[in-house]
Amino acid sequence: MARSTIFIVAAVAALASGQTHADPQANWPMGSDWLHKPTGRDMAKYYPENAARDSVVGRGIIDCDVTAKGLLDHCRVVDEFPTGYAFGEAALKLGRIFRVDPKTVDVTDPTRNRAIVPIIFADQNRRPPSSSFLAGSNAMVLTLGVAPKTRNAVPCPTAEKPDQFCALHALEWKQQPWLALTLPALDGVDMTAGVSLLQCRVSAERRLTQCVASGDPTPAAQKAMLAVADMMVAPEKALDGAPVGDGPVVIPFEWSKITPLARALKRP
Repeated sequence: MARSTIFIVAAVAALASGQTHADPQANWPMGSDWLHKPTGRDMAKYYPENAARDSVVGRGIIDCDVTAKGLLDHCRVVDEFPTGYAFGEAALKLGRIFRVDPKTVDVTDPTRNRAIVPIIFADQNRRPPSSSFLAGSNAMVLTLGVAPKTRNAVPCPTAEKPDQFCALHALEWKQQPWLALTLPALDGVDMTAGVSLLQCRVSAERRLTQCVASGDPTPAAQKAMLAVADMMVAPEKALDGAPVGDGPVVIPFEWSKITPLARALKRP
């Protein structure tokens, strides 16, 4: 990967150690909540012809009501990438195939009558598009003080150790809020460009603490970053097996992806 620089900043307690964290909310619909999803044959049938011809991967994100019978209704496209290949239109067609278990639906509860569904168009030979539209994604844990030639090593200077290198380890959250749960936190964010970083420690309870924002976020953006971090539960290990907890966790917030989608998903 490109050898960018991550600056390790002193841990000023923004999410203070020992604070009371909100109980993480369960995402819905997830896993067994779905009775039916599109098959590989369905995906192939609706893969946009020009995208398949040009070997282009993409995504369409649809925002739908969920009926008492578990069907997706009144769906609309809120994001497609890249544009010009009709991935949004294809996602709408696939939306007719999904079905949620009616026993989990509550049409009077906003957290149980709405489904925001990203549909990824790719195959095993092509890397899917980035998930940077989801606040909290693409997080990494750092191993401090490694040799410069260590795999995935990047400069991570501090005032005390200006020549320090750190190894980056991708992680997958044990619990991460889905799009609908992040919307209240992101409401009012006034940044649509740039990338801000949130650097945190992981407590014994696997929650994020001592978080500090960098990258010049506005006060509203920093407030949103901390609110999203408070919903996270960290895993014991990174995807490559590195322990999570010894070094800081860094979360990038790519505002050009996060803010427009959050605004598109906002309902009256």
